[in-house]
Amino acid sequence: MAGGKNKQPIPGLGQSRSDTFAQAFNEGRRLHAQGRLVDAVSAYLRAKKLEPQKTDLLNDLGAAYLDLGQLEPAQDALQKALALRPDFPLALNNFGNLQKMLGQAANSEAAYRRALEIDPDFCDAAANLGLVLVANGSYAEARKWLQHSLKLEANHTALNGMGLLSRALNEHANAVEWYDKALNLVPDSYEILNNQAGSYQELGRFKDASEAYNRALDVDPGRYEAYQNLAVMLLTIDKYDQAVTAYRMALQINPDNRAIYPHLAVALTYQCAWGNLKGIIDQVIANTEKELDENLPLSATPFGLISLPTTHKMRARVTHRTAHDIEDRVRKTREANLFAYAPRGDKIKVGLVGPDFRRHSAAFLFNGICEQYDRERFEFHGYMLSAKHDDMTEFFKEQLDGFHDLSTTPLVDAAHQINDAGVNILVDLAGHTRGSWLELFAMHPAPLQASAIGYGSAIGGDILDYLISDDAMWPPDERAFCSEHLVYLPQGSLPGSPRERSNREYVRSDVGLPEAGVVFANFNGHYKIDPETFGLWMHILARVPDSVLWIMKGSETSRTNLRKEAETRGVSADRLVFAEPIDPLHHLSRLPLADIALDGYNLEGGATTLDALWAGVPVVVTSGSPYGNRGRYKMLEVGGLPEMIGADLKEYERIAVELALNPEKLAAVRAKLVANNETSPLFNVALFTRHFERGLEMMWDNFEAGNSPKDLTVPILD
Repeated sequence: MAGGKNKQPIPGLGQSRSDTFAQAFNEGRRLHAQGRLVDAVSAYLRAKKLEPQKTDLLNDLGAAYLDLGQLEPAQDALQKALALRPDFPLALNNFGNLQKMLGQAANSEAAYRRALEIDPDFCDAAANLGLVLVANGSYAEARKWLQHSLKLEANHTALNGMGLLSRALNEHANAVEWYDKALNLVPDSYEILNNQAGSYQELGRFKDASEAYNRALDVDPGRYEAYQNLAVMLLTIDKYDQAVTAYRMALQINPDNRAIYPHLAVALTYQCAWGNLKGIIDQVIANTEKELDENLPLSATPFGLISLPTTHKMRARVTHRTAHDIEDRVRKTREANLFAYAPRGDKIKVGLVGPDFRRHSAAFLFNGICEQYDRERFEFHGYMLSAKHDDMTEFFKEQLDGFHDLSTTPLVDAAHQINDAGVNILVDLAGHTRGSWLELFAMHPAPLQASAIGYGSAIGGDILDYLISDDAMWPPDERAFCSEHLVYLPQGSLPGSPRERSNREYVRSDVGLPEAGVVFANFNGHYKIDPETFGLWMHILARVPDSVLWIMKGSETSRTNLRKEAETRGVSADRLVFAEPIDPLHHLSRLPLADIALDGYNLEGGATTLDALWAGVPVVVTSGSPYGNRGRYKMLEVGGLPEMIGADLKEYERIAVELALNPEKLAAVRAKLVANNETSPLFNVALFTRHFERGLEMMWDNFEAGNSPKDLTVPILD
């Protein structure tokens, strides 16, 4: 089935006087083979008028309608063919294709199976059944039918299916090879080129991915999926302008495609392009509510919604649905690989799983734990999900009891590797962020599974038992939105690991800052700057003469847009100073040039807030917006600076302006912060690790006692 998109009305059914059934039928087949689908249907209908009960004709007519995307007449023709001849394999195969297009996977699978019962060597039906089984997670049986199809005949459908199977099993290099074989048979297959681009993308081969997407679009410029997938890849490599263009192209082709809106909204936040952002966000919210209420496929991701002003209730519902979709994808594979769990040895064996055992903000949060954990009581293993290795990767290899690269390991093999190692507690460090692998956790290779540090929000479903967090991140009024049982750490759930700085002594002129005046700073990505927050910052600048706002460089577009937004709010664009990206060691050395850091409102800082505090720069925060995580103020409490926490935006502004206009008070706060960094729990990574370890022990003790998971509160330790 070609799956074409031509949906022209069928021309008139005028019948030639010389027409016989055979002539009209054969003409239809000839035109069908040439891809002249509308003309083929016209010929088939002339033949049908002469012989309405011919099953071969009804089958071919149904197939032509399918290729036109006209599903109702296709269904009518195929049902008539099967009513006349229930054991007709060709019609059963086409009926399976129809059911697949209608989203009826179970009916589709049943039709293919029935066709193969009648004709076990039906190559197309075997390939199509394999594709359905890949989609529903029956990977072992899918492989059997795809290989059977290929033994019968080298065909692009089965080769494409082997590529999809390899991709589902995290074997992306193999997937690329299968797609190459398929493309040798059909070089201009839009679908296969689009699939191959996705595997190139997973391998980090972005140039090859871009070329494949563009080849797919050359084949069929009217297909929005490749534009959409290309845009996702462009976001991954920080090409935001190009990503927005690709999203807009996809939306122009298919304005009803709900999946584009949340991605476009996120891309616009990276650009600080706020002109029509609210309208797009409103569309995201309306679409998501409709999808949740009507059980439609979700267009937004949990992480995408965190980046937008959406309610905790909506995020929880999307997270829950997404998690269940993940569980459903691997259910049959899990049922075929049910794990027994080894008893605990002398130590609790902990597996840390994530893509960021490298120079990444998340790694600077958990590296201290990897250095400080008690090797008499615990055995820590790292499971790396990314092929990107650097000097930080070498650090983790040295510190941990074991380090395992799973970046190219198939799903089932990875799950068995963890289970065979006897891991007692498997800890997810990435949640629903890019590069995570929640399908691995859905296999349940360890008896206890938890999330910590890298994500902070709920995972959803029954994938994990615990979320290691704190009472600020998950206050009582939001507890219902977390599907996991909570392990409350007593002094915050983000470890402040003391970090080295370079020996360079920076002065303001080195980084483009004015010699005089107060320097406010925010070093989060530009996507965390929303119009309300930026307006507040500009109001603060207007009240503090000669002050500037020092922020990350971002993209050329985001800088241009922020300058325009400043001017619109009556603040000279010159008062925005953009910081060049530099090595983290040098960044920590230049940070003290800032006088006061300003946290975001809807999107707070994490590692960036810890960096500022460690560098001795006080950070003004709020106890949270209706959309924020409402947890970052815990850092200021634990760090001994509660006076920097504003209950609302009005108090936030008062604190910032009062400190900026009172040099003596600002100096006192900075001195207090520097002193506290030496004594407070915020940067006592050894103490944080003891609390983290105690949480793990409490989880395990509860498990060994035969109890179901429950909320646990870790006491403050000396």
